[in-house]
Amino acid sequence: MTRTLAVCMVVAILLCLSILPANAAEDANTLYQQALDLYYQGKLDDALAVCGKSLSLNPKASSSWNLKGMILDDLGKYQDALDAYNEAIRLKPTSYVAYNNKGNTLKHMLRYDEAVQAYDEALKINPSYTYAYYNKGNLLSLNGRYEEAIKSLDSAISYDPHYAEAWYSKGLVYQKMNLHQDAVFSFEKAIAEKAAYKEAYYAKGISLVKLGKEEDAVAAFSRVLELDPSHANAKNQLNAIGSQNYSLNHTDTEMPIGGGLSDPWPLYLAVIVIAVAGLGFLFFRFSPAMGSGKAPPTTGPPPHEMGEKRSPEKRPKGTGTPHDVFISYSSQDKYVADAVCASLESRNIRCWIAPRDLLPGIMYQEGIIRAIEESRIMVFIFSSHSNNSPHIVRELTKAVSSAVIIIPFRIEDVVPSKAMEYLIGAPHWLDALTPPLETHIQTLARTVESLLGEGEEPGNGKKQ
Repeated sequence: MTRTLAVCMVVAILLCLSILPANAAEDANTLYQQALDLYYQGKLDDALAVCGKSLSLNPKASSSWNLKGMILDDLGKYQDALDAYNEAIRLKPTSYVAYNNKGNTLKHMLRYDEAVQAYDEALKINPSYTYAYYNKGNLLSLNGRYEEAIKSLDSAISYDPHYAEAWYSKGLVYQKMNLHQDAVFSFEKAIAEKAAYKEAYYAKGISLVKLGKEEDAVAAFSRVLELDPSHANAKNQLNAIGSQNYSLNHTDTEMPIGGGLSDPWPLYLAVIVIAVAGLGFLFFRFSPAMGSGKAPPTTGPPPHEMGEKRSPEKRPKGTGTPHDVFISYSSQDKYVADAVCASLESRNIRCWIAPRDLLPGIMYQEGIIRAIEESRIMVFIFSSHSNNSPHIVRELTKAVSSAVIIIPFRIEDVVPSKAMEYLIGAPHWLDALTPPLETHIQTLARTVESLLGEGEEPGNGKKQ
């Protein structure tokens, strides 16, 4: 009887051991789905935490490592994202999705050649993977390799003729090549596949202007405004054309200062603040008691007293570290802002960038205002995205009223809105319209370094 009981117990234990891994895998898969849902909802921190739990139960799940990489990439933690994709590929060498996503992260890190290699690896595994062709084409265009970019985008379209984004990207490449008739054709194909594609209508209008077809351009820009009445760039283009088909005296044709106000009082207030600041500067500049002309002391130690040079990945988040430069950007241009931040901090220039440097427990708006007030320079990433952002307008207005030097870093050939034109009429305007982007970022870094150096006293340890 005892022997029979012992045998039964051993069998029961073996059954339990065989069931547990299956249950664990089931729980891990459930957590993976929850993490994926949170990711698509934009709840990145929660998604990362749940994904971590899924991996703790099933660390060999390639799909979970891939998802972790996607989340980390969106959080701007590019090296960690790269490590996650490499692990996904190690576990499943045929994961063309992980290779494609790895290419995107390498692009964000400005490691363009490696990114192209990652896209090529994805295409070796799956030669009909349209996303890899599309991403590779966009990257080649960014790097000035236009003929190769067209070829890659054509491959994407050959596998999916209804791929509106690929047609749009192809049109943008033709624009860079000054082949505007071909660009118009591509934009029209994109619009045919996606009727409310306002970006394609706007780009089509730009090419039509270049071709001298102003009436057709007016129709394209007017269509943009039908889809998005607040589209400042389309309004500016119509203003430049002098169109009679769109009344520029309409109350909402101006890009409002302060995020949505239709009256001009915020603009008047900004003028008054600037005038008062100017009078105050003259008073203190020529007052006998304050006539030394020295720049006010910074809130932290000068660059030569800093310790190791920290990259955005290594720098502690939310520590309130004193800074010299505030980086203003649209979230859609985050990869450029991160690259600028990394370049500046590699030169020991202290930067403040959201959301990395927001202190826990402080409201977003309060943290932004405080950071701008404590900055000496604002680097403004100027693009079609930031040109339309009321939040950026408020940041620029605060910088002007705080006498912070503004350096617009233009990454797209966009006509500034009236509010932008007023606020960024600064002498330190830098264009980054031609590839490679890294060269322009280095020029920007040298400009910032020079401007910061103008406020340094001789013999302070700064390299001449």
